[in-house]
Amino acid sequence: MSWGLKLFMLIVFATIAYGKHGSKEHGSKEHGDRSKQESTYSIDAIADYIKKHEELKTTPYWDTKGITYVGVGFNMSRDGAKRDWKKVLPKVDFDLVKIGEQEIKENEALKLLKADLKNIYIPRAKRIFPKFHRFCPELQSAIVDALFHGDLAKNIQALIKSRKWKEAGEKYIDQRIYKEVVEGEFEGPNYERIINRMNQNKAIFERQECDTPTQCEKDEDCECCNNQPYCRKGMCSECEKDQHCTKKGKSKCEEGNGGNWVCGDPHVSVKLNDGSNTNFCFDVVGKTGEIFQFVKTRHLEIRARLFSPDETRAANWVDVIAIRIDRARITVDENGISDGRDTYAWGSESRVNFGFARMMIRGRFAEIFLGKIVTEIEIRRDHMQFGIYQHGGFGPRVYGILGDVVNQGTFKRDISGNHGNIMLFGGVYPVTEQVKLSSAGKCWFLKYGHLSPLIQKIRDNYIKDTLF
Repeated sequence: MSWGLKLFMLIVFATIAYGKHGSKEHGSKEHGDRSKQESTYSIDAIADYIKKHEELKTTPYWDTKGITYVGVGFNMSRDGAKRDWKKVLPKVDFDLVKIGEQEIKENEALKLLKADLKNIYIPRAKRIFPKFHRFCPELQSAIVDALFHGDLAKNIQALIKSRKWKEAGEKYIDQRIYKEVVEGEFEGPNYERIINRMNQNKAIFERQECDTPTQCEKDEDCECCNNQPYCRKGMCSECEKDQHCTKKGKSKCEEGNGGNWVCGDPHVSVKLNDGSNTNFCFDVVGKTGEIFQFVKTRHLEIRARLFSPDETRAANWVDVIAIRIDRARITVDENGISDGRDTYAWGSESRVNFGFARMMIRGRFAEIFLGKIVTEIEIRRDHMQFGIYQHGGFGPRVYGILGDVVNQGTFKRDISGNHGNIMLFGGVYPVTEQVKLSSAGKCWFLKYGHLSPLIQKIRDNYIKDTLF
């Protein structure tokens, strides 16, 4: 399990895994586990993609600036054009073609295009995106196509590097050439191709949101989700079997809350205080560095900072826990527990008071007591177990994600008994049947997983600027 918070029978348990950010695994390009393979790229596939929206002409043509082209966008006016031409078509007279006295053949036009891709545009893409070789084929094609046509601006490049796919798609069509054609300032088949091409590139950028559950029939349907390369039971998934789960703290291949199969368990399980005896499962998902408030009372507040050990995935691991007890501020991480003055390393034997709270460390285990609320932490070889519980249950004066979901959430089963709704924060959120056994018992999952509006509402309501 990567990390999780599980509340059941008046108890909350959490698992927090830590490690170096952005850890990588490499493997053969030809054989072995697909999760460890590196992609390459196909010049033929990229050329076919570009040619689809670019008319192939065997005689020269000119753009609005007077630049001469031939074939599929080969620029005959650029510096070094004649030299490059001779390397590819040594028997075809460059000068005669440029003045329109000689045509080239279709296969010669494609040779020029592929040479430019190999020598100019793919190397440019690799310089901009060092992990270009690991992008899926359609994303590689869209990026090179945009570079080829000069409409992959630096701000869009930055969004792609940050994996902000939706924003990259929107910003991509928020460019002058696109707007001018849409508004009718230019007309004709050439400009229709511009719109079609840019719309397709936008769609490809936006499809890279790999946290979205995607249906499939075979593994090849999942090739554009680097972190979900397997087609299992009709859904693109992170794994097919336990052997695919090699990251620390994520050793089990299990059905996730979006119908796909993932390495790990549901991250949050809570038992609602509505009298329905319902265990409700959901994820707390954010971006690396975002801080969420999990518990808040008059004297106690617990926040956690998220990160992702894999930059292709949303952040739902925790690397730092911040506990405020009155004026005392305690941080917990892989190094130990610190109050800002002293650090109590794992493996020590310590008893310390933090205001009204008491802390005990015994080897790999720590407990922090504040009234009826107990925070338990256990350090293991590759992760921390973190739990909170309150004797008598979380009362109405416990807030934060856990307290508010427990105390405000209500559940209603539909007539079929296999589905229902969670009413919370003024909204109604569909949940699916009890699909997974956990230590909390059977659990109800959000029907749309990470796409549920509730996940965004949690982000909107509980993100904090600082750990304290």
